[in-house]
Amino acid sequence: MKTKLFPLALLLFCLLSVVGCGTASTPTADVIVREEGETRYYALEKKPTAIDAFAGDPVLVYTAVDGCFDAYIEDDMVHNLLVDPRLYDADGNLLENDDTVLAILAQAEQLDHAIYFFQLIRDGDVDLVFLKMNVNLWIPCDLYYYDAVQDRLVLLYEFDDVDLLGVRLPEGFPAA
Repeated sequence: MKTKLFPLALLLFCLLSVVGCGTASTPTADVIVREEGETRYYALEKKPTAIDAFAGDPVLVYTAVDGCFDAYIEDDMVHNLLVDPRLYDADGNLLENDDTVLAILAQAEQLDHAIYFFQLIRDGDVDLVFLKMNVNLWIPCDLYYYDAVQDRLVLLYEFDDVDLLGVRLPEGFPAA
């Protein structure tokens, strides 16, 4: 009896591994970054995969003022404190801080490393956050999307020392 069930159990395990158990997949996006002085195009999934050049989505980009966040150490952990929540577009126009913007800033404030660069990117009705953090010998550059339903930032990918130049989101982003 055991010998007959083993192949069936093995087949079931393989199918569940390939198909998944009904869990949502990690949202994906395509990005354009400047990395080591070169423009590169990536599809983000579990790791970035180089892809052909593309035009990014038309987005609105708002950059936080220098000193938006202050960092401090407490209990051997780096914490952020939101001090100046002003965000400006490329023309110098101030973004009105509505409840969504304030919620995004509050979520960023909870991150564990000192934030020294913060951008809010609006792609249609999707809010993305690109930030750079001060972490010893490298410069983590994180791209998040804001899940307004769960009021949380969801990490799409963490780069090392890049500038985000563009983004392309698939239709229906984020995946349910």
